[in-house]
Amino acid sequence: DNIILLPPIGFSPTGEIFNLNVEEVAQSCAIALQANKLIYGINEPAVNASKDLTTELSPDDARAAVINNPDLQHTLNAAALACDNGINRTHIINGTEDGALIKELFTCDGSGTLVTQQPFEQIRSASVDDITGILQLIEPLEAEGILIRRSREHIEREIDDFVVIERDNMVIGCAALHLFPNDATAELACLAIDTNYHRANRGDNLLQHMTLLAQQDNIQRILVFTTQSSHWFIERGFAETDLEKIPVERAELYNYQRNSKILLKAIQI
Repeated sequence: DNIILLPPIGFSPTGEIFNLNVEEVAQSCAIALQANKLIYGINEPAVNASKDLTTELSPDDARAAVINNPDLQHTLNAAALACDNGINRTHIINGTEDGALIKELFTCDGSGTLVTQQPFEQIRSASVDDITGILQLIEPLEAEGILIRRSREHIEREIDDFVVIERDNMVIGCAALHLFPNDATAELACLAIDTNYHRANRGDNLLQHMTLLAQQDNIQRILVFTTQSSHWFIERGFAETDLEKIPVERAELYNYQRNSKILLKAIQI
């Protein structure tokens, strides 16, 4: 229950006093302690709001960043070296901003810049551990009638068809790709992005990822059923079609009560 205050003062064997670099002292201690996190508080008005920095950097990007502030550049270099030596995450926050530490540690977007070897946000294949997150994501859209209702059992049966966008261990996006290989067609279904994360082209990134997956399975056409998002898909190369032009096994499941528009896009293998 002690807080250790470690001043950046060193002594030579002959008694000379040295004022050591603060960032390097913190970095060396974190590495020696095998700490999970290293947090730098700097005297900047904002870190991730600055034009010089983004919210997340790899160690290589941190070293390569061109910063007009030598002190900030030195902190970035120290953060990168810490990550190279086993520190999972190094945070750089505005030490003068009230609540900056709480925002950085307890909100998904944080308040500063994160230097890490592991991606903070990624698109990956879904697993059964993601089902709760997928349900929480799509339930509001189901309530609005944008998506059809899917039970936990339904998603569990089709989990191998799903991918998710994971941001700091939270599911903020998902989509499913159902294959009809005999017709070289795939249905893109359950495309959803958390309303708090509609920026940064995440929907486009997810669509591109699903298209690449389809191409890997020799799929030539992607099919979409939608009641409210047809314009978004049409802007991305989809065109309206009818039931006679889609796989018979999928056409037999068409829900006439929803009266969804049927959109189709040809893709190159």
